[in-house]
Amino acid sequence: MADSYYVDFINKSGRTWTMGVYQTLPDSLGLESVSWLQTTVADGGESGVAWEIDYLAMLANYRQLGGKGVYKASQKKTTSLGKKWKIVYKEGVQQLVEDGAADRPDQIYIFNDSGETATPGFGMSGQGSVFKREIFSGTGAQFIVKPTYWVGLFNQLVLGEVISSNVTVGPEKIQFGEGQNLATVTARVDGSTLKMDIKYGRLTALSMDHVNARIDAMSRQRREHGEVDEDEDNATSGTLRDGDSHPWAARTYDHLSFDWVSTVGTGKCSVKLGDDAATSYSVPQADIAVNQKSGKLTNNSGKTIKYKLW
Repeated sequence: MADSYYVDFINKSGRTWTMGVYQTLPDSLGLESVSWLQTTVADGGESGVAWEIDYLAMLANYRQLGGKGVYKASQKKTTSLGKKWKIVYKEGVQQLVEDGAADRPDQIYIFNDSGETATPGFGMSGQGSVFKREIFSGTGAQFIVKPTYWVGLFNQLVLGEVISSNVTVGPEKIQFGEGQNLATVTARVDGSTLKMDIKYGRLTALSMDHVNARIDAMSRQRREHGEVDEDEDNATSGTLRDGDSHPWAARTYDHLSFDWVSTVGTGKCSVKLGDDAATSYSVPQADIAVNQKSGKLTNNSGKTIKYKLW
């Protein structure tokens, strides 16, 4: 399984920013870095980007768009480190074909044998990150894959745009410590200064299929050992303030109930099950059939409620 990394962006700056993440390959010469991953967030909003450690050999076209240099991939090939690729002219177009092993195990080498100039590149997680523009036929580009990751805030940015003087705030190097895979970038105003803070941590992410399988396995084990009554297995309860929601995964619960905590309101609650449309219910409800479907309870009652899932 590929390693996953995350950069979250919290915008408290008073204006909209685009957070861009890009790479440099310090041990390789003559490469241009581009906007690799990006997200645009309004003031008060949050978003993020993520990537996995996998590799792409690429061909691209370089264009000037509104005075900006932008690379657009024309071909992407999944690759591993230590491979050599060749650009050939075939069927009326330049193409990448495998060409044996590279000289170094940490290298991807792309040789232009097409008879025309070509623009090879390297990428990760489905998107190009560095390119070497218009190399002559008979020459090559080496990508020694020891990337440095950078983050900055941009006024305007498009994927594949060359990183130069267009960084408004930053850039700052992303430096994950041992066991860390999450960087949280916060833009905030301190007096008359806009600051960009980075904090690091660990995020564990599992697909819902893995989560549900683990829940099912633990439930069976507890029932087999008689640790809980079957009806109470996986039961959960809590409170929801007005406007808040509580989601749950499929194959987890059969029943839902909710009631006022203290003060009685006049509104209703919304329950969405699986792919069905949400349904409004008055408060209280003693037993809504969930039937192992995924779902979400949303409190629109105007007051705080208490709920139970079992």
